[in-house]
Amino acid sequence: MMRKSEWNDDQLEQLLTQMPQIKDSQNPHEIYQNISYKIKKTKKKRWIVPSLATAAVALLLLLLVPPLMNDQTRDIASENDTADQSAELEEAKTMIQKDENIEISKKMDSGEDKDNKSEAKIAKYSEEQQEYVVRHIEEDETLLTYGVTLEEVSFPTIVSIIVKSDGNNIIEQFEKHIPQFNELIRTHITWGIDEFPTRYFSDFTEVTSPAGTKIIRIDIPSELETGSFTSAESFSFNIALNSFNLLGADYEQVEFFQSDKQGIARGQTGIIEDSIEVQKGNKKAYLYYKKEGSDYKVLAQTFNSFETIQDAIERMKGQQEGEWQQEGDYYHATIPDSASIKEINPEGSSLEIVFDENANLGNNDTCILMLDAIMMTAKEFGYETVTFNGGIEQIGDVTFGKPEPVPLAPNPIKFK
Repeated sequence: MMRKSEWNDDQLEQLLTQMPQIKDSQNPHEIYQNISYKIKKTKKKRWIVPSLATAAVALLLLLLVPPLMNDQTRDIASENDTADQSAELEEAKTMIQKDENIEISKKMDSGEDKDNKSEAKIAKYSEEQQEYVVRHIEEDETLLTYGVTLEEVSFPTIVSIIVKSDGNNIIEQFEKHIPQFNELIRTHITWGIDEFPTRYFSDFTEVTSPAGTKIIRIDIPSELETGSFTSAESFSFNIALNSFNLLGADYEQVEFFQSDKQGIARGQTGIIEDSIEVQKGNKKAYLYYKKEGSDYKVLAQTFNSFETIQDAIERMKGQQEGEWQQEGDYYHATIPDSASIKEINPEGSSLEIVFDENANLGNNDTCILMLDAIMMTAKEFGYETVTFNGGIEQIGDVTFGKPEPVPLAPNPIKFK
């Protein structure tokens, strides 16, 4: 059994005054912050952290309290002074300990989240993940697509919005939402997407031919001299017509009217065109565009078309001669070198992509963008499903080893 200490308060105080003087330029709160940081950094069990921190702070306070530290004399203060100092000491200890307990409690609470750090990151990533394609829409929704250019380089692309259906045909809804679409583009000017060029068009109408097919009638402003279009104007006009390639309804033709007469001269060729066919697949590859200073990626089509899906996918891998040189730093490959493709197997309306066994595949933005770009390129060639095979089960919404329907359209922008 331990023998009870016979030291009284006066003897303890006298002993403390004989100890070497300790000086520290930090105030008690600074010391406490350092201790808190070390407690946070060292991975000890939670239940011992508060007791260790409390003991450490209490010990430091006993050594650093000014009434004891600054007293250089050996005279023993009067009992009244000692009582006052003791009261002040207890009050200081109580206040610091209360602050410490609150701070430790906060750290303990946040510690529960840190245990699930990886899960939290996954959840956050899922919420913030940019979507590159539209896979499906609800029955009461309408998918609208707008053919536009990219402002710094004038590359063609299609941007999509999903709206609540108002019961009218798609062309009426397409025209109705052009102002809101352009406002949305202006709101996100840092993305580098041009507005839909409204100055070329005065009206869009859905009509039915005598054979029962759906046709889009476009009325051109009477004052617009389409025959005097510059190359840039002709290009912008043509890209705007791509809007109808991916609309949900099965439109076959676009007819041009000006001053209520069918036919317009497009460009400086002098050729009058009454109508054009709606091109469902132009056999182009999908790269991605990112404006300087922005993290937003836009799937964009190449200028040129390709003979085969193999040629198109080869173009998506990296820099090549010809058109790719003109695209410079604005266009980027959608298939990274680390994701090498072993086989490309077309079969009817289905396409199979087999990745090399050493391909670096993961559930990340780079691979999600790659699969979406491949599927949109497959859609350009008329394929209806794509099956991916490789050393992974799923990337994003795509399950490997299973035929996946090609997306409806690229570049969805949330629209309210």
